[in-house]
Amino acid sequence: MKSLLLDLEKGGTRPVLELLQSDAVINTVEYIRVEYWGDGNILVSDEELITIFGIIGSLPRIRELRIEFDELPLPAQALRNALGCPNSRFSYLALEDVRLSGTIDDFKDVARAVRSSRALKTVRMLRCGPAHDSRAKLDPIIVALASVPTLKDITLSSTHVDDETLGKLGESKSLEVVSLDHMSICGGIPLGQLCRSSTIKDLKFWGMPEINDDVTFMTSALATNQSLKMLRIRYCNLQQESGIQLSKMIRINSNLESISLENMTWKDFGLPLCKSLETNKTLRSLSLSIDGKDINAKEDAVQVTKGLEQNTSLRKFRLILRDIDGDVVREAFAEPVMQLLQKNFTLESIYLNSSSWSLGREVEFFLALNRTRKRHLLRNENATKGEYMNMLAAHSEDLSITHYVLKMNPSLFQV
Repeated sequence: MKSLLLDLEKGGTRPVLELLQSDAVINTVEYIRVEYWGDGNILVSDEELITIFGIIGSLPRIRELRIEFDELPLPAQALRNALGCPNSRFSYLALEDVRLSGTIDDFKDVARAVRSSRALKTVRMLRCGPAHDSRAKLDPIIVALASVPTLKDITLSSTHVDDETLGKLGESKSLEVVSLDHMSICGGIPLGQLCRSSTIKDLKFWGMPEINDDVTFMTSALATNQSLKMLRIRYCNLQQESGIQLSKMIRINSNLESISLENMTWKDFGLPLCKSLETNKTLRSLSLSIDGKDINAKEDAVQVTKGLEQNTSLRKFRLILRDIDGDVVREAFAEPVMQLLQKNFTLESIYLNSSSWSLGREVEFFLALNRTRKRHLLRNENATKGEYMNMLAAHSEDLSITHYVLKMNPSLFQV
């Protein structure tokens, strides 16, 4: 067995200790999940937890550890024992509903154990914090994680740390993916530090309306960021100034390839965004979720498609209009999208509250034609017969494309 579930409420700790010291576990287990949900009458002492996690950390093949606790504080010494074992080779660590107990020095010991890691790649911390009776903070541990040279991916969700600590993640020399979910960050300077990272490629903010307070720190850092490829801002209640500043950033940034923005209003963001799309040359994917109540469907459909006409990089466009009837969306967008695809040869996927099929088969055909990435041949007078025949051969399974190419180039029939 490569994975093992340890439920500390089933049978007490003695069978758990016996199992962890068995040959079957020592020689094979690579992933362990430890659970305690407080549903039973089994009590586990701090000393027992310290022993259990010390054994887990010493297992020669262990690579992944997930701890899911509720109603039971986890001694910081136990986590230190797991991570600080000389032979520890954890690459994945997940803590869910974990409340660490102990002194400030105990937390610093955990930070030292984290800093000594040479294999840790992914960390997930969901709803974590110090125990209610502890005066310590998680901040030294998070700062230590930022210094781990192998760490690539970190998720922090509803976990109690200071603003400055989140900014320290931007100083990491190895992090590539950072996801912050319902994390309080009230200072613009730490937000700017995070967004100025030279290594982060994928950055997500979820449920963090505080980013509106000092949005210019974030957008000015993102505008010149040379490493970030994907930005996701969801359910942050983006305000008008945030929309304007993000639009400016999109116009300036020359590295972002994917942006997802949710829970925004079109009147605050629509026109500036469309203007930015006209000049941006690097975006490959754009996903928007906006309040449909504040839009004029027909007028704004034209505005959206006009913004996409001049864009030569975007391949995927997804637009969700909340609280608006699907038939209204189809009626408003069908003709503008068709006109767009007469001029845009790069868009390969359009999703408007539903699949592109809802806009008609002709729209889907032109998207399929764009997906061949050879449509430019149809307006190239110097394209050779061989180039056309290669295009037909590569997409011979799609008779509609074959028919269209032959219709546009009847000379291909000639031998």
